[in-house]
Amino acid sequence: MKRRAIRTPFLIAAYQLRAAAADLKAWLVPACLSVYLYAAVSPLRDFIAASGEKAAPCLFVFLFGDVNLAGPLLAGMLLYTTDAPFYRDDRLFAFMRSGRAAWVAGQALFVPALAFLYTLFLFASSSAMLIPWVGSFGRWGKVWTTLAMSDAWAEYGLTLRVRPEILFNYTPAGALAAAFLLVFLVCTFYGFLSWMLNLIVGQAASLVVCLADIVIVARVWYFPEWTRNLVPSAWTDLAAISSGSLKMDLAGAAWRLGAGIALTAAVSIVVTYRSDIGK
Repeated sequence: MKRRAIRTPFLIAAYQLRAAAADLKAWLVPACLSVYLYAAVSPLRDFIAASGEKAAPCLFVFLFGDVNLAGPLLAGMLLYTTDAPFYRDDRLFAFMRSGRAAWVAGQALFVPALAFLYTLFLFASSSAMLIPWVGSFGRWGKVWTTLAMSDAWAEYGLTLRVRPEILFNYTPAGALAAAFLLVFLVCTFYGFLSWMLNLIVGQAASLVVCLADIVIVARVWYFPEWTRNLVPSAWTDLAAISSGSLKMDLAGAAWRLGAGIALTAAVSIVVTYRSDIGK
């Protein structure tokens, strides 16, 4: 009985993932983001083609240093959590069979699972943009080094900046691991924040607040310096962390995001459990 009680929330989360995959939104959002990303990095593809060099598959790392790209890419996560806590009449049988506690726990597991898959998609999509010039993870190579240490980005009209702070402080594999962790944590945080606000202020107001907090990253660098520490969407910029533009290191950003996830998740779980869902 105890083993079944532990396993049930995971089964609910897996069921939610399968149900989400059957929704058109699950495929439409990635398709639209891929087209948007391809258009945004086309100048980079032209530069790599002209150089004749291979590029380490690290575009993902630099995407979130571009404030015009970071906002839309992170905002895509909200499209999957606008209906949190994911209760629908056509899935009532799962709620009834599992019980309220297991069902709520399953939803809480579903959010980080969804965030992980969304982050994985962003990494895979950004790496696919470098085909057929994908190199190895072993070293940064001439492409990223040239863009970081020269004004070649301006010559080719690249809006995407490759910051040297990342190349100086990380290996390609290390930078990818750090960026993946930060993006995953930020997506998880906004997933739970969306869920919490849905219950407190309603879905429409929740979407507005979360979107505003994400897209403000495009302007946060024009605000007083202290405000950057209040905008989690800005914490995915590994260059800003490495250069000291953000008054926190990688561990500090991860700790703050972890604390935010724990708080919003706890409020979401408690409020959902005590709500009249299923009654």
